Amino acid sequence: MEEGMNKSILEDVHPWTCFLYFVLVIGCAMVSLSPVYLLVTAVFSRLLSYRLEGRAGAVRDLRVSVPVYFLMSVLNLLFTHKGNTVLVHAFGQVLTLEALLYGLAAATLLSSVIIWFLNMGILFSQEKLVALFSRHARVLGLTFSMIFRYIPLLRRRSEAIREGQRCLGRTGGGPVTAFRQFGKSLSILLSWSLESSLETADAMTARGYGLPGRTSFQLFRFRRTDGLLCLAFAGAGALVLAGILTGSYRALYYPVLQLAPGGSLGPAAAVTYLGLTGAALLPPLGRGELIRKEEA
Repeated sequence: MEEGMNKSILEDVHPWTCFLYFVLVIGCAMVSLSPVYLLVTAVFSRLLSYRLEGRAGAVRDLRVSVPVYFLMSVLNLLFTHKGNTVLVHAFGQVLTLEALLYGLAAATLLSSVIIWFLNMGILFSQEKLVALFSRHARVLGLTFSMIFRYIPLLRRRSEAIREGQRCLGRTGGGPVTAFRQFGKSLSILLSWSLESSLETADAMTARGYGLPGRTSFQLFRFRRTDGLLCLAFAGAGALVLAGILTGSYRALYYPVLQLAPGGSLGPAAAVTYLGLTGAALLPPLGRGELIRKEEA
């Protein structure tokens, strides 16, 4: 996070509160291609990125979004010829406005979901993952924590091996020499990782992991603010479910763009959109000082 940036409220809440938020926003992003839903998830996913990482987060989002928008919009425009609004005749094919809009909508959905998951990866540390699953799914929690730990750990070990080989003068040469050196480095990395895994297993056995009745220490406790946030997220989820039942979440792009076909765009849909917007808006703009003041 950049110096001077205010912490998001999601960085200080209980892991289950944070998890419920991402289930809500990612679920809403994936449930519909309605322009309203897409606009809400696209805007607030990028706001949260900026809140967490500042300009670096904004640059990262651009690197994710630009290729996705370009590929999906262009490919759908070139290979899908449905739609009544003809833009141009090119390459012996009909390029339609509806195909372009559908490609942009699909690109917005995909890029937003990717950014939500990237933000989730930033907020969910190894300790939070263990706290999230340790009581109800210990094996799953341990598996997730080890995966997230070993990916950067293997990168650091691989870099250390390459540096050691470079110091020994075992770099350069032709393709055959480079391939042999890669095989040696990979063998060293695998041996190192297996030895470390055995040490980890012995340490876990010594600490009584998996024994019945064993308790586990957690750094997090469920506060009053967590309860209020969970109620707010659950209420927003109920409003979204109501929108699904009334059909206001639907959108058809072929043969012409139709919002909520066979559904409602009245006050009920407006309440649904406002509920989703309020729930998605709170973490990007909410300050972590609220949690710290309650803890004090």
